[in-house]
Amino acid sequence: MAGKKRKLYKYAQFESNELCFYGRELSMDAVKQQLAGRDVVIELGAGNAQWARSYAADHPEQLIIAFDIKRDRLWQGARESEDLHNIIFVNDSAKNIASYLPTGSIAQIWITFPDPFFKKSQAKRRLTQPELLRVYAALLCSDGALNIKSDNQMFMARSVEYIDETGAYDIVRLETAVEAIGDGPEYYQTYYEQQWRESGQEVLYMQAMLRSFPAIEHK
Repeated sequence: MAGKKRKLYKYAQFESNELCFYGRELSMDAVKQQLAGRDVVIELGAGNAQWARSYAADHPEQLIIAFDIKRDRLWQGARESEDLHNIIFVNDSAKNIASYLPTGSIAQIWITFPDPFFKKSQAKRRLTQPELLRVYAALLCSDGALNIKSDNQMFMARSVEYIDETGAYDIVRLETAVEAIGDGPEYYQTYYEQQWRESGQEVLYMQAMLRSFPAIEHK
Protein backbone atom coordinates (compact mmCIF):
# COMPACT_ATOMS: atom_id res chain seq x y z
CA MET A 1 0.00 0.00 0.00
CA ALA A 2 2.88 2.37 0.79
CA GLY A 3 4.25 1.87 -2.71
CA LYS A 4 0.87 2.67 -4.25
CA LYS A 5 0.56 5.84 -2.19
CA ARG A 6 4.03 6.89 -3.24
CA LYS A 7 3.17 6.41 -6.91
CA LEU A 8 -0.07 8.38 -6.53
CA TYR A 9 1.93 11.15 -4.91
CA LYS A 10 4.28 11.22 -7.90
CA TYR A 11 1.31 11.35 -10.29
CA ALA A 12 -0.04 14.38 -8.45
CA GLN A 13 3.36 16.05 -8.51
CA PHE A 14 3.61 15.42 -12.26
CA GLU A 15 0.33 17.23 -12.84
CA SER A 16 1.42 20.26 -10.83
CA ASN A 17 4.92 20.56 -12.31
CA GLU A 18 5.19 23.29 -14.95
CA LEU A 19 7.70 21.23 -16.95
CA CYS A 20 5.38 18.22 -17.24
CA PHE A 21 2.66 17.66 -19.82
CA TYR A 22 0.28 14.98 -20.99
CA GLY A 23 0.54 14.35 -24.71
CA ARG A 24 -3.25 14.49 -25.02
CA GLU A 25 -3.15 18.08 -23.77
CA LEU A 26 -0.78 19.30 -26.48
CA SER A 27 -1.79 20.83 -29.78
CA MET A 28 0.23 21.44 -32.92
CA ASP A 29 -0.12 25.22 -32.53
CA ALA A 30 1.02 25.18 -28.90
CA VAL A 31 4.05 23.06 -29.74
CA LYS A 32 5.02 25.34 -32.64
CA GLN A 33 5.13 28.26 -30.21
CA GLN A 34 7.44 26.28 -27.93
CA LEU A 35 9.78 25.43 -30.81
CA ALA A 36 10.32 29.09 -31.71
CA GLY A 37 12.87 28.31 -34.40
CA ARG A 38 15.10 26.25 -32.08
CA ASP A 39 16.67 22.90 -32.88
CA VAL A 40 14.58 20.25 -31.16
CA VAL A 41 15.92 16.99 -29.76
CA ILE A 42 13.65 14.31 -28.34
CA GLU A 43 14.34 11.26 -26.20
CA LEU A 44 11.86 8.39 -26.38
CA GLY A 45 11.39 5.94 -23.53
CA ALA A 46 13.25 8.46 -21.43
CA GLY A 47 12.41 7.12 -17.97
CA ASN A 48 13.68 9.78 -15.56
CA ALA A 49 15.34 11.48 -18.55
CA GLN A 50 18.89 11.38 -17.23
CA TRP A 51 20.26 11.42 -20.79
CA ALA A 52 17.92 14.25 -21.86
CA ARG A 53 18.82 16.33 -18.81
CA SER A 54 22.54 15.96 -19.51
CA TYR A 55 21.98 17.00 -23.11
CA ALA A 56 19.83 19.97 -22.12
CA ALA A 57 22.48 21.23 -19.70
CA ASP A 58 25.13 21.15 -22.45
CA HIS A 59 22.90 22.63 -25.18
CA PRO A 60 20.91 25.52 -23.67
CA GLU A 61 20.12 26.91 -27.12
CA GLN A 62 18.12 23.81 -28.06
CA LEU A 63 14.74 22.51 -26.89
CA ILE A 64 14.75 19.00 -25.41
CA ILE A 65 11.59 16.92 -25.05
CA ALA A 66 11.64 13.76 -22.94
CA PHE A 67 8.86 11.24 -23.61
CA ASP A 68 7.81 8.27 -21.53
CA ILE A 69 4.60 6.38 -20.80
CA LYS A 70 5.33 6.36 -17.05
CA ARG A 71 4.72 9.78 -15.61
CA ASP A 72 6.11 8.96 -12.17
CA ARG A 73 9.53 8.43 -13.75
CA LEU A 74 9.28 11.63 -15.76
CA TRP A 75 8.42 13.60 -12.64
CA GLN A 76 11.62 12.35 -11.00
CA GLY A 77 13.53 13.93 -13.86
CA ALA A 78 11.47 17.12 -13.86
CA ARG A 79 12.05 17.81 -10.18
CA GLU A 80 15.81 17.70 -10.82
CA SER A 81 15.53 20.12 -13.77
CA GLU A 82 14.49 23.33 -12.04
CA ASP A 83 17.68 25.04 -13.22
CA LEU A 84 17.08 24.04 -16.84
CA HIS A 85 14.94 26.26 -19.07
CA ASN A 86 15.06 24.23 -22.28
CA ILE A 87 13.52 20.87 -21.40
CA ILE A 88 9.97 19.57 -21.01
CA PHE A 89 8.63 16.15 -20.02
CA VAL A 90 5.73 14.59 -21.90
CA ASN A 91 3.74 11.57 -20.79
CA ASP A 92 2.82 9.81 -24.01
CA SER A 93 3.49 6.85 -26.26
CA ALA A 94 5.78 7.22 -29.27
CA LYS A 95 2.94 6.27 -31.61
CA ASN A 96 1.06 9.47 -30.71
CA ILE A 97 3.74 12.13 -31.03
CA ALA A 98 3.08 12.94 -34.69
CA SER A 99 -0.34 14.31 -33.73
CA TYR A 100 1.26 17.41 -32.18
CA LEU A 101 4.90 17.53 -33.36
CA PRO A 102 5.17 19.31 -36.72
CA THR A 103 6.50 17.44 -39.73
CA GLY A 104 10.21 18.07 -40.29
CA SER A 105 10.67 19.82 -36.95
CA ILE A 106 13.02 17.45 -35.12
CA ALA A 107 16.81 17.59 -35.41
CA GLN A 108 17.58 14.43 -33.47
CA ILE A 109 15.73 11.49 -31.99
CA TRP A 110 17.40 9.47 -29.24
CA ILE A 111 16.29 6.05 -28.04
CA THR A 112 18.44 5.10 -25.08
CA PHE A 113 18.36 1.58 -23.64
CA PRO A 114 14.73 0.77 -24.41
CA ASP A 115 12.95 -2.40 -23.37
CA PRO A 116 14.00 -4.90 -26.11
CA PHE A 117 10.74 -6.90 -25.86
CA PHE A 118 12.36 -10.26 -26.56
CA LYS A 119 9.23 -12.22 -27.44
CA LYS A 120 8.11 -12.30 -31.06
CA SER A 121 4.57 -11.53 -29.90
CA GLN A 122 5.88 -8.26 -28.41
CA ALA A 123 7.74 -7.09 -31.52
CA LYS A 124 5.26 -4.30 -32.25
CA ARG A 125 6.02 -2.76 -28.86
CA ARG A 126 9.66 -2.12 -29.76
CA LEU A 127 10.49 1.55 -30.21
CA THR A 128 12.25 0.74 -33.49
CA GLN A 129 9.52 -1.29 -35.14
CA PRO A 130 8.91 -0.21 -38.78
CA GLU A 131 5.65 1.65 -38.21
CA LEU A 132 7.29 3.90 -35.62
CA LEU A 133 10.41 4.36 -37.75
CA ARG A 134 8.18 5.83 -40.46
CA VAL A 135 6.65 8.20 -37.91
CA TYR A 136 10.13 9.34 -36.87
CA ALA A 137 11.17 9.84 -40.49
CA ALA A 138 8.26 12.21 -41.04
CA LEU A 139 9.19 14.23 -37.96
CA LEU A 140 12.91 14.56 -38.66
CA CYS A 141 14.24 17.57 -40.55
CA SER A 142 16.13 17.01 -43.81
CA ASP A 143 19.47 16.41 -42.09
CA GLY A 144 17.95 14.80 -39.01
CA ALA A 145 19.40 11.80 -37.19
CA LEU A 146 17.99 8.82 -35.34
CA ASN A 147 20.30 7.61 -32.54
CA ILE A 148 19.96 4.34 -30.66
CA LYS A 149 21.92 3.04 -27.66
CA SER A 150 21.39 -0.43 -26.23
CA ASP A 151 23.15 -3.21 -24.39
CA ASN A 152 21.09 -5.84 -26.22
CA GLN A 153 22.51 -7.31 -29.42
CA MET A 154 19.22 -8.89 -30.49
CA PHE A 155 17.42 -5.58 -30.21
CA MET A 156 20.08 -3.74 -32.19
CA ALA A 157 20.16 -6.43 -34.90
CA ARG A 158 16.39 -6.23 -35.28
CA SER A 159 16.58 -2.43 -35.37
CA VAL A 160 19.05 -2.60 -38.26
CA GLU A 161 16.65 -4.92 -40.10
CA TYR A 162 13.72 -2.61 -39.45
CA ILE A 163 15.67 0.43 -40.68
CA ASP A 164 16.60 -1.38 -43.88
CA GLU A 165 12.96 -2.39 -44.31
CA THR A 166 11.66 1.18 -44.13
CA GLY A 167 14.16 2.50 -46.69
CA ALA A 168 13.98 5.95 -45.10
CA TYR A 169 17.41 6.03 -43.45
CA ASP A 170 21.09 5.49 -44.11
CA ILE A 171 23.04 3.95 -41.24
CA VAL A 172 26.20 6.03 -40.83
CA ARG A 173 27.52 4.62 -37.53
CA LEU A 174 27.17 1.18 -36.04
CA GLU A 175 29.41 0.41 -33.08
CA THR A 176 29.30 -2.82 -31.13
CA ALA A 177 31.40 -1.50 -28.24
CA VAL A 178 31.09 2.27 -27.92
CA GLU A 179 33.72 3.77 -25.64
CA ALA A 180 32.73 4.93 -22.16
CA ILE A 181 34.40 8.34 -22.46
CA GLY A 182 34.43 10.76 -25.37
CA ASP A 183 33.01 13.95 -26.84
CA GLY A 184 29.41 13.98 -27.99
CA PRO A 185 25.98 13.01 -26.65
CA GLU A 186 26.51 9.34 -27.48
CA TYR A 187 28.86 9.23 -24.48
CA TYR A 188 26.37 10.56 -21.92
CA GLN A 189 25.75 7.78 -19.44
CA THR A 190 22.64 6.99 -17.46
CA TYR A 191 22.73 5.25 -14.09
CA TYR A 192 21.74 1.97 -15.74
CA GLU A 193 24.43 2.26 -18.40
CA GLN A 194 27.02 2.77 -15.68
CA GLN A 195 25.79 -0.40 -13.98
CA TRP A 196 25.92 -2.39 -17.21
CA ARG A 197 29.43 -1.21 -17.95
CA GLU A 198 30.58 -2.08 -14.44
CA SER A 199 29.25 -5.60 -14.96
CA GLY A 200 31.30 -5.92 -18.15
CA GLN A 201 28.50 -5.59 -20.70
CA GLU A 202 29.22 -3.84 -23.99
CA VAL A 203 27.18 -0.87 -25.12
CA LEU A 204 26.02 -0.67 -28.73
CA TYR A 205 25.36 2.55 -30.63
CA MET A 206 23.79 3.27 -34.00
CA GLN A 207 23.18 6.52 -35.84
CA ALA A 208 20.96 6.64 -38.93
CA MET A 209 20.51 9.76 -41.02
CA LEU A 210 17.31 10.57 -42.82
CA ARG A 211 17.80 9.50 -46.42
CA SER A 212 17.79 12.19 -49.10
CA PHE A 213 15.78 11.20 -52.14
CA PRO A 214 16.49 12.78 -55.54
CA ALA A 215 13.85 15.08 -56.89
CA ILE A 216 11.45 13.54 -59.39
CA GLU A 217 11.29 15.30 -62.73
CA HIS A 218 7.76 15.83 -63.98
CA LYS A 219 7.32 15.62 -67.72
